[in-house]
Amino acid sequence: MVKHVTEEPPSLRSVSEVDIPEHLERIILRCLSKTPDDRPPSALELERELSSFDLPHWTQEDAEECWRKQKLD
Repeated sequence: MVKHVTEEPPSLRSVSEVDIPEHLERIILRCLSKTPDDRPPSALELERELSSFDLPHWTQEDAEECWRKQKLD
């Protein structure tokens, strides 16, 4: 619990086998920020940030494979 409150999460790109675009990682890490003012101020703003760049096509099969890989670790 102490780590959750005091430490920033690791880089997603360093702990995932899935290729995560740097811009997407920055947005996700902002959402996880310990400081509320560093997080997106609203869901609408988060949606705007996410729609500001193109993500590779992501299918249901891709999502299921990603979850399978993560559960194995």
